[in-house]
Amino acid sequence: MKRIYFPLAILAAALNINSAVAADSVDVKVIGTIVPVACTPSLLGGGTFDYGTIVTSTLSPDSYTTLPEKRLDFSITCEAPTFVGLRVSDAQASSAVAMPKTLNFTFNRGATANLINGLGLTSEGKLIGNYQAILNTTKAIIDGQPQPLNTLISKDSGGSWSDLELVTNLSGPWVAGNQTVLSWRSTEGGGNTPLKFTTFSAPLALQANINKVSELGNVSQAIHQNGQMSIELFYL
Repeated sequence: MKRIYFPLAILAAALNINSAVAADSVDVKVIGTIVPVACTPSLLGGGTFDYGTIVTSTLSPDSYTTLPEKRLDFSITCEAPTFVGLRVSDAQASSAVAMPKTLNFTFNRGATANLINGLGLTSEGKLIGNYQAILNTTKAIIDGQPQPLNTLISKDSGGSWSDLELVTNLSGPWVAGNQTVLSWRSTEGGGNTPLKFTTFSAPLALQANINKVSELGNVSQAIHQNGQMSIELFYL
């Protein structure tokens, strides 16, 4: 299985390795997955959604601030036609701020913010905010051809599948930190059989929310957003 990590997630892994070297012993693990065909995921821009510098005075003191939507192209390339899905994990899940907020992705009208990921903590342990990510499968390209897709979800590692329908007009899966498996099927015809493909691509859109300034603690010093999410390929 291959994962896409945000850069800070890689840094965290490196720090864990350094601390392990200082111990009296080290565990050795031999892991891997044998599959008939290998696939490679990629996300443009190194997988980094950069909101740059945000001045505190532009944030709301007593309500949540929604930042602009950003997009990066996500793709999967396989050596031959393959059944493959996604499994997502959020290293900052415990820091996600729960808020009664409705996001309006440009391709998804009125989706409620019920699946969120965390933006980390301030140096004082305050919650910074949350973000949502969604694959716009209405813009999917399969093996070089545009092909709108419906999203499938499996809660038993691919043993059974059902259509993912969270809200009306939902276009693609919410990418949230959980261990369910997501895959896709053509919008034409019925059935819940995942689609086999050699190449897959679709825009991955992300939108972040910043907590109330009154909840961020000391804002006279820099606060660094630290979202860390990984997208893992799951061979079916």
